[in-house]
Amino acid sequence: TALQAAAEGGHARILSFLIERGAHINAPPQGQSGRTALQAAAGNGHTEIVSRLLEKGANVNDPPANHRGRTALQAAAESGNVELVSMILRAGGK
Repeated sequence: TALQAAAEGGHARILSFLIERGAHINAPPQGQSGRTALQAAAGNGHTEIVSRLLEKGANVNDPPANHRGRTALQAAAESGNVELVSMILRAGGK
């Protein structure tokens, strides 16, 4: 989705614009190896985007895609961003 692309790219203004216009924050991963917006932002180390998505109700424990998918917590850990890992754990990430 456009929201997933904005989250993956770290485009905060576009993300906010899309959310304001009703974009589905918890849209499932697209295809076999897609990611939710939260998983994409976490995997790319976008702290601000992750924070916004969590504030807007993103599901921190959405299941990953079937092929090489990662939960938001796994993606954050893989990115090496300790702040993101902590943020996701505080939000209930597993």
